[in-house]
Order: sequence, then structure tokens, then C-alpha cells
Amino acid sequence: MKLAYLIAAHDQPAQLDRLISVLDADDVTFYVHIDGNADVAPFEMLHESRSNVHFLRNRVRVTWMGYSHVESILRMMERAVADGFDYCVLLSGSDYPIKSNREIRDFFRGTDKELITFWRLQDKPSWLHKIEHYYPIDLVPIHGYHKECETVSWRRWFW
Repeated sequence: MKLAYLIAAHDQPAQLDRLISVLDADDVTFYVHIDGNADVAPFEMLHESRSNVHFLRNRVRVTWMGYSHVESILRMMERAVADGFDYCVLLSGSDYPIKSNREIRDFFRGTDKELITFWRLQDKPSWLHKIEHYYPIDLVPIHGYHKECETVSWRRWFW
């Protein structure tokens, strides 16, 4: 079984190094997307000696809550699928496993299922606004969104 970890990171290179170190194994490969807004050099320097850590060169400038984050994940998935991996695990650079590396790999070895979760919209009616309204977050330069716009909702802003 071949396992790929897809890691989206934007800061804390030392934390990313710690995450990769604890999950590293012979049958594991890491595909890392560093946000296009961040300097990739501090991250790459930590992993120059590891042949199973691949940094995506075609980086995306990720916008918080935007489609750009999905785009970065899809790019990592394309790389992993092209390389023939059986399972992909999506992580952020801030994550840290609560199970041992062995337990994680044994879990995937013990299943032949796809492990994707979804909800029907009828089961989550409070999410209906996500398809009824267009949220152009990737088109609006909102640097410091949390500080400047905490009390302004998107609906009030655009509609």
C-alpha cells in the first residue's frame, strides 16, 4: 500500500518538519503546497535531504475561505494520483497526528473503501447560503479580513 500525505502550509516551517518527521516511513510520500503568498525557502531547506518530500512548484496564492485553497489541494491530489498512490491524507501544516504512524498505516491497510464524507444539503439546511449566494472572496483584496471586517457579513456587504 502506498500512502501520500498532502500538506497545505503557509507558515511555521519547524512545525511542518516535525509533522513530516513523525509520519515518515518507507512507503510514505509527502506532497507539500506552500501558499504562494509565503516564502518557500525556509520550508525547503528543512527537507533537502528527504527524497520522499515533494514541494509543488506550481503554487497558488491562497485566500482564506476562497476557492484558491481547493485549487491547491487539487494540485497536490493530481501529483499523488499521477504517481500511483492508493490513499491520500489531507493535512494542514499545523496538524499533528493523534495516532502513531503504525496505527495510521494499519488502518489504511485494513480497508478497501474510499473514505470520503459528504452531506446532502437537506441534512444541513443552514449551509444552503453556500450555493444560493456567490462569495467572491478570491476576487476581493481583504488583507487583514479578521481585523477590519469582523462585524460585516458578506451578505450585508454585497447584497
